[in-house]
Amino acid sequence: MERSVNGYKTKYFHVCGASRANFDQMKKDGVSTKLLKKFLQLEDSFLKGEVLSICIHRKGIKGFQADIVKNMKKISSEIKKSFKKYGPFTYHNIHLKQASTPSKSINPAAQNSKSCSKLLN
Repeated sequence: MERSVNGYKTKYFHVCGASRANFDQMKKDGVSTKLLKKFLQLEDSFLKGEVLSICIHRKGIKGFQADIVKNMKKISSEIKKSFKKYGPFTYHNIHLKQASTPSKSINPAAQNSKSCSKLLN
């Protein structure tokens, strides 16, 4: 489920099929390796925020969700500007909603992610 290019391998693409589909389309369209890597890094960072929000909620850590969501919105804006052809990236809204309400199951793939031990240790 994860994707890789030019030495970078994603860690959070397992939580979003649309991210994988976008990357696969970009690759099929012949987008440069440099831009593919940029997309992977930005999108992976965006998705990491969602998983991190869920993980810290499970640990009972409070007060970080707003900062995480703010950072995710910033990353989402950069993705939308850099990769307009592949937008509008409306699926980002699901991930932002999940990050802002980590107690609810909005994105089951993120809720079931096994990444918490890596993120919080």
